[in-house]
Amino acid sequence: MGIVDDCLQFLIEGSNLTTAQIHELLTKINTNVNNEGISTRLINPLIDFLCDTSFISVSTKIYFIREALLPNDRIPRDTVHRIIGRLGIRSLSTPFRKETPRAIQSELCRWLVHVYIYMEDVAVYEETFSIWFQLWQLDFLQKWITYLLFWSATTSLVKPWRIKFLALVGNKGGYSNAKTSAALLLERFSTLVPNRAISAEILGLKCNVRRLSTLRRGAWDEAFLANWSCVLDILNRLQRSAFYDLIEELKSLLSFGEPKKEGSTMTTRRNNAVSLNDVDTLEKLAQSFELISIPKDIEAVVTSRNRCSFVFLATVDAGIEFWKRVSQWCVLQQGLYTLGGEFPFIDKLTMGGLLSAYTLNRDKDSQSFCSVKEPPTEIEIICNLASPVLSDITCKRITFARNKVRDLGNCRFYSMCRSVLAKLYILSKGAPGIMESPLLFEALNHIKSFITEDMRERPSDRHVTATLRLVVRILSNFSSVKLREDFAASVLLSKETVNISILSTDPLAIGVMSEYLILSKNIIQACSKNQEVIELHNAHVLDLTNYMWRNKVAGGGTIFEIPLVFVRRMMQNLTFGDSGPESKSWFTVVNIPALSFSSRCAVNKLENALSSKSHFSNVLTEKSFNDFKRKVGDISWLDTISSFYELKVAILGMMRHQEMYKNNSRFLYAYLRSLADFEKS
Repeated sequence: MGIVDDCLQFLIEGSNLTTAQIHELLTKINTNVNNEGISTRLINPLIDFLCDTSFISVSTKIYFIREALLPNDRIPRDTVHRIIGRLGIRSLSTPFRKETPRAIQSELCRWLVHVYIYMEDVAVYEETFSIWFQLWQLDFLQKWITYLLFWSATTSLVKPWRIKFLALVGNKGGYSNAKTSAALLLERFSTLVPNRAISAEILGLKCNVRRLSTLRRGAWDEAFLANWSCVLDILNRLQRSAFYDLIEELKSLLSFGEPKKEGSTMTTRRNNAVSLNDVDTLEKLAQSFELISIPKDIEAVVTSRNRCSFVFLATVDAGIEFWKRVSQWCVLQQGLYTLGGEFPFIDKLTMGGLLSAYTLNRDKDSQSFCSVKEPPTEIEIICNLASPVLSDITCKRITFARNKVRDLGNCRFYSMCRSVLAKLYILSKGAPGIMESPLLFEALNHIKSFITEDMRERPSDRHVTATLRLVVRILSNFSSVKLREDFAASVLLSKETVNISILSTDPLAIGVMSEYLILSKNIIQACSKNQEVIELHNAHVLDLTNYMWRNKVAGGGTIFEIPLVFVRRMMQNLTFGDSGPESKSWFTVVNIPALSFSSRCAVNKLENALSSKSHFSNVLTEKSFNDFKRKVGDISWLDTISSFYELKVAILGMMRHQEMYKNNSRFLYAYLRSLADFEKS
């Protein structure tokens, strides 16, 4: 036995391990597993441990399966049966069944797909085909079980009822990708037993060709394969070349029946090619997507005002010749404009569509615009052309709409503002320097002033908050650029906007402010000589940390420009149920209006994830928590949480995985040293 096996044995059998000991064992396993692998005799006990233990978080278990579950020999048949026993959900017939967390179930199926090539006997999948076929109905397992069914299917397993069942599930709503999974399995059935009925069902699914192609190629995690092949090679179990030969066999089996990119197929596609300019509806775009030819006439595209063409261009590879021709054409038009020419093609629709298509396309690359020191020449040129026109349209449009806001309604006005901000976001992301254009700056400040004005009357209006969120996203692009001090100072949000947003009951608003105070840190550096701006930013940070976490209301001073003396007197006149005037539950994430409900939900999720027997349903205060712990003890509740502080930290950790609340956690991790270490755990 090596270090890895010893540590695993100790981890599986140790019932009284502390958190520090578990962390040390996992670290040792992670350090040595790429050299030793894991003995196959320990895999079944390890699977039981990962499914049952509550000492390790679900995210850590997922990481362990992906990075450390590297067998050092062939996987035994009973491992497949062990995993099958852990799959599935509760039903009316099994209401008391112990359900493994769904994320763990999915990871175990994913792991079986990756180790399929080195089983003791792959016939075990044929023997258990009916069970896998039934589990395939579960959306969270469907993708990975599709591969297992595909590889293990035989002629005798192709039944008419299975064909009908696949088509039925594929056409059902509510699944993430059932249509594609069903089509792939039906293609496999058709290969094994050629049949018109199967072909008819495949056509009836109307599966998107690109999605099907993605599913064929989406089975493998190359990093896992590389690590596992090294383990097997080091231990002389299987040479790397032979390992990848087995992988290629499975890949070729998956790609069998996929349209070829050469020969007669390409000739047919060329003969049936559809011009992009002829595709004027989304229905036509979907029907002829694979047949659309990339246009050579740039001017015909950008002057057509055809939105469908921009949808298609957003999917075109960023490195093709088309975008270079767009750049050259823009240079030519810019030269003509300098000489006094006109731009009949540059309007909001055309430039907005072209910018969106180009930006979405470039975002598919490994580096986004935010991480590139010098933006690509093409986008600089397009932005330079677009900015004066969009600026003029933007300012006039916003001012007119604001004057007519009573007729338009608040909803329509802010929808219009978000449309404008979306264009500015694309411009600032593509070429941040362009945002120092005074006209564009004026448009942004116009919207900011309207937001502040409306927040005074409607502090929790979601239309206003959603627009403010987009403003902050634009400011995130400023943070990567060196701005002049006068621009930097004026781009920041007003004190009134920040304070109203934080004190709002809308969780989105306080999340936006947390994001803003993180992003504005870099912008503040450009205002190093402006002491007033720096002090204001520091005051915002101090107030928000106090409001969400520190809860320091003793002594003098203010919070959100409200005297603390007044706050204390007001709080002392309120009734907290089980807490008196000295309660420490006035603020913090668990009690402020915007986050109290999400904190309660986080506690419930924590209890469900760790299969707690008792549930903490009292108010989230230190006194009620201590009373609850004394009553139920550690055994029936979460034994990893022994204090109210640890509960708050756990709630914060849960929030960072939710889109609406994650910036609150990021803010506290960034500005409070006492919480900095928890971000990594």
